[in-house]
Amino acid sequence: MTILDSHPQVITLGISSGNLNWACSGVYASPIHVNISLLWNHLCGLADSMSIPWALVGDFNDTLASTEQRGGIFSPSRARHFMDNINSCNLMDIGASGLAFTWFRNFQGRSPVHKRLDCALASLCWRVGFPEGGVEVLPRLHSDHIPLNLRCGKKSGEFRWKAFQEAWHKGGSCILATLNEVKVDSLDFNKKVFSNIFRRKKHIENCLASIQSRLETVDSIALLLQPDKLKKEHHDILAQEEMLWRNRILGLHFPDGNWCDDTETLQLGVIEYFKTLFAETVEVDHSCLPTPGLPFIPSHFLADLEK
Repeated sequence: MTILDSHPQVITLGISSGNLNWACSGVYASPIHVNISLLWNHLCGLADSMSIPWALVGDFNDTLASTEQRGGIFSPSRARHFMDNINSCNLMDIGASGLAFTWFRNFQGRSPVHKRLDCALASLCWRVGFPEGGVEVLPRLHSDHIPLNLRCGKKSGEFRWKAFQEAWHKGGSCILATLNEVKVDSLDFNKKVFSNIFRRKKHIENCLASIQSRLETVDSIALLLQPDKLKKEHHDILAQEEMLWRNRILGLHFPDGNWCDDTETLQLGVIEYFKTLFAETVEVDHSCLPTPGLPFIPSHFLADLEK
């Protein structure tokens, strides 16, 4: 990841995803309308020189339609200007799943205002390069803006190296005992280490999303007060999750002494490691195998085969 361009209202990064190089711009548009024009002048210049797939994510401080706002005064002229800027840069709105609005402000003595100020835009090349990509609107936690999660594709699984390796060696020379240890330890590892934290985190985020979705249609002081306790609990879970992922494998020293942090190379290294592990020649205790034991070919069948 490298910085390709920097501006007071946007930073553009160059990112490598496998064999595909693309650019991602993080946008934080100024609330002053004149400065927003400066932002779009800069983005149009970037669009003219951009030769790789390009995505932009962040707060554009504008809405495209009246349906993207609840409360306050909607400005059709600003919406048209926003759309004209998007078209001038040959970009498209990726859309999003989740909550309808991404910004919330509770003005004292007046009705709350909800807007979709945050969104993700992309070039056609980015859309073609990441056909399964999309945007998820996450629950609002610590800001009046709701975070967006830009996904380039489907979630990938994680390797549970250490837990598997330790379980494999517990069974000793007995294959059945070894496989049983792997099964028991894997289920226990997933339940106690990963699922518990992630399940609690997901539950709280679902509760927050439900409350915030309700507040998009109903003004309620009771609902406004509920998220505070949930946010505190969510913060504690995030601290636990951070400790958990400190041990996540980001890179490895291969047997030749070289350090590797490339995902595809790491996966190939893992596969090769377990190929070697399962191919080891070890003494096997056949007494642990179920009776009547291993299948065999009767001698009279062998004689027929030799004819």
